[in-house]
Amino acid sequence: MTATLITSTGCATAIAGSPVAASSAVPIDGGNYPTQPREIPPFAPGDTADQLRQASLIIAGAVTSPADVDPSLNWAVADVGRGSNVGGLALIDSTTFSWMVPGKLAFDLAAPTFYGGYLVARKDKPGGGASISEGDTADNDHRTVDIGVIRYTSDSDVAGVASALRRDRAATAAVQGSLTGDGLPGHPDAVAVDSDTGQARPDGGSWMVQHGPYLVYVFVGGAATSTKSLAARMVDAQIKRLDNTPIDEQSVSEPASDDERILSYTIPDPSDGAWYYSSRAWLHQFGADWKTDSAKLSQAGVDLVGVGADTVYRAADPQRARALLTATLPTARVVPGGVPGVPGSVCVATRGAFDYKDHYTCGAVRGRYVAVVTGQEQLAAAQQMIGAEYEMLQQAS
Repeated sequence: MTATLITSTGCATAIAGSPVAASSAVPIDGGNYPTQPREIPPFAPGDTADQLRQASLIIAGAVTSPADVDPSLNWAVADVGRGSNVGGLALIDSTTFSWMVPGKLAFDLAAPTFYGGYLVARKDKPGGGASISEGDTADNDHRTVDIGVIRYTSDSDVAGVASALRRDRAATAAVQGSLTGDGLPGHPDAVAVDSDTGQARPDGGSWMVQHGPYLVYVFVGGAATSTKSLAARMVDAQIKRLDNTPIDEQSVSEPASDDERILSYTIPDPSDGAWYYSSRAWLHQFGADWKTDSAKLSQAGVDLVGVGADTVYRAADPQRARALLTATLPTARVVPGGVPGVPGSVCVATRGAFDYKDHYTCGAVRGRYVAVVTGQEQLAAAQQMIGAEYEMLQQAS
């Protein structure tokens, strides 16, 4: 999966279809890539992992950002969960839960039936290593805040989880370190949990708070002047967002495999499938710089994003879609001619610090849709993918 707003990747992506020699007989060359929208089949019965993942991405649209509470917490903690994402992680099993709590506590979270969840991690400085384990080791000079939301089937399931956490945390703490005390300002029932998950992260405190069928998780670490105060503010903001933007239960209990056909317009990615995002969910998953990236999506009126082998954004109107394309492409060497036959298309060549050759990003606009392909080793592949996209988007409304 590849998605880019203001940055580009130096990694090549293997895509279904293949580039072929450009043909001068047709105005637009889509190579062997699909040029007609494809039907996205419903999730297969028993396909729990994919359903949980899409449901979790729906839940991500209702997760607050640490930058909403403290604008200095602007920067994504890179590769939470060591995935293709930037600063967010779909919570779908005890393995992903173990990024929040250690050992037995992760199994406590996964024991009842849940629809999915999402974890966001941001910090008050840019950069760092390639992953949380490389970039934030003993980084106590800066603040890091994680906020997570898990949606269970009932309030009683959440209450049972809270009881299990209280019961099992003592043994965990005895082995892995002391616990910060229970309770947060305004949330006396907050359950303190061990923040030593085995991942390299700053010193700090973690809590779980029940809100109806939701369990809200917060971690505050590093140079926080008042850990509990900031944690309480994060929980307050998260609860307010859940109340103001309620998640329809059916949308996460039986998530649709596509949303308004946005994924039917993407190029298939056989390695990672295709997933749809609200603009907020996309920012959590891929936005490295919250202030800049959120402003660009907001200004374009983006309400839906589809990510397969490429990324398709739905903007408010064609004019704002054109502005988004300009903002989306990385600052790099422009390839003359763009995509042959595709009006207004742009291609750029980028080369990372450790790359020995260029990688190509191409993009185009059709109507209010923006299609962007990144990280291709062959210019022809990037051009043909966008050529195919332009043909597909002819049928979008």
